[in-house]
Amino acid sequence: LCLQFVCRNVDDILKMPIDLNCLNPELLGKLADLLSVDDLDDIHDRKDKLVSRLYMRKLEALFSNHDHVLSRCAFCGKLFASKNREKLVCGKAKMFIDFHGNVIAEHVPSSHWDVNKYLLALRARKLSWREIYWRVWGLTVALRCRVCGLHFPAAELGHCAYCPNTPLFRPGQNTGVYPCCNAPAVRFDTSAAARVRHGCCASNHVIDESDPEEVAAMA
Repeated sequence: LCLQFVCRNVDDILKMPIDLNCLNPELLGKLADLLSVDDLDDIHDRKDKLVSRLYMRKLEALFSNHDHVLSRCAFCGKLFASKNREKLVCGKAKMFIDFHGNVIAEHVPSSHWDVNKYLLALRARKLSWREIYWRVWGLTVALRCRVCGLHFPAAELGHCAYCPNTPLFRPGQNTGVYPCCNAPAVRFDTSAAARVRHGCCASNHVIDESDPEEVAAMA
């Protein structure tokens, strides 16, 4: 009942001249469980007495799920959550064909990367725990784009790459060039890189809402 009272009146409590450092980790964890991330975003904590510590608890809860463990790809260097490994495509990975004839090019976790050092590096860049939480959350949610047809982490919503001009090919040749940026173009490419969309321009991905599970992840 006491924690529920705090949740209902948190803005008024934060205005009072009291020291909230007395809250132990157990109480902070329970309070974080009662408040959603939307609730945290609405809290006015000008002196940051409480909100940062609650976001830290939210981050710990996020990482407590093995599916949300972050890794760095040994091939391309991108970060990915373990649950999204089969959905995302690595343009530099070794390609193989599965039993259904699908071309597979997955990220491979680097054994030299440490997520704790990554978090410390973000803090060293003066990012708040709120900003860190949402950055990590954006890496754990994978969505599918209706335009490029690929899955992407929510953190890369604005990275749907494309070239505004169609490539030019000489008669009888498989290679060509995009006139907008002089980037090389391949007419028929079966490599893993072909499954990653490249371009000199970028727009927002258009989320495929036909998958209710992925749409629910954004709610």
